[in-house]
Amino acid sequence: MTSTAQTQVTRRRIRRLACLCAALAYASCAAALPPGPNPPGGTATRAVVEYAGFEAQLLEGGHRGDPAALEALLAEDFAGFAPANGEPADRAQFIAAAIRRRETGRIHGLAVLERDGLQVVSFLLQLDRAAPRGSRAESVYIVDLWRQQRLLARYRSTPRHSPPPPSAPSGRD
Repeated sequence: MTSTAQTQVTRRRIRRLACLCAALAYASCAAALPPGPNPPGGTATRAVVEYAGFEAQLLEGGHRGDPAALEALLAEDFAGFAPANGEPADRAQFIAAAIRRRETGRIHGLAVLERDGLQVVSFLLQLDRAAPRGSRAESVYIVDLWRQQRLLARYRSTPRHSPPPPSAPSGRD
């Protein structure tokens, strides 16, 4: 690989990382704000409903092993970040990992922050895992950065102390 090509790859990674940092900054600002009043009847906003659908499509596409379903939602320059891996995953690596994991689960506490044509979507994903003695739940915290209904970046981490999932539907999931 030539020096120019390496520089371009490095610049692209830096731009992706900058986008992710901005997304995390927006998400942390939103999390620091006190919650507003709930709308009558507990109805979700348009953005929450829309992006909950997109996130469910991503989860379902990986579970079914359908790369076309995943490709339809990922931006060409997608980058995935997970603290355990250290290196960002590109689009092809993300699709391969999603299909390999074939995760199923339930999305809790999805929130959407819209700014300047970008949507920061954060939620807790309670994964269904088969264990030798029955089933256990593992939670994963996800922050996604979307633009024009395409996923630009995903940050995925396992929280140390995840809250227990709601025992009954709250009307907000």
